[in-house]
Amino acid sequence: MIEEALGRHVDKFNRADKVYPAGYNCRFDYDFLQDLFERAGDRYFGSWFNHKTIDPLAILRVMDLEGTVGLKSYKLGDACAAYGIEFQAHDALGDVLACRQLYHEIAKRQDGMVMLTPPPSREGAAT
Repeated sequence: MIEEALGRHVDKFNRADKVYPAGYNCRFDYDFLQDLFERAGDRYFGSWFNHKTIDPLAILRVMDLEGTVGLKSYKLGDACAAYGIEFQAHDALGDVLACRQLYHEIAKRQDGMVMLTPPPSREGAAT
C-alpha cells in the first residue's frame, strides 16, 4: 500500500527524491508518521521522507529569540494574526493554506529569503 501510494511521487532509491514535510509544528506530524511506519513493520520511512522539515513555527521561534517578531503566543491563529492572515481554526485545508501563506509572508518581509542568524553572543558583552 505504501509503495503504491508514495511510489507514484517518490523514487525511494534516489537520495535526492524525498518528501519534504511542511506545516506548522510539523515535527509532531513527522514523528507520528514515523511511528506509524514502525508499527506497520516498515523500516524504510527515510526512503520516502526527508528528515528536514519546512516549518514557519521553527522560523518564528528563532525570530522571537532575535527580537524581530513579537507574538501573543505560538498558536497558528496568533501567528497568522500578527501577519494579517485570515485563519479559520480547526479546518484542515484552512490550516494548510494559512501555514503556506504565513511562510510566504515571513519570507516576503525578509526580502524574499528567510535568513536566520543566531542570537547575539553574550560573551564579552560590556558590563
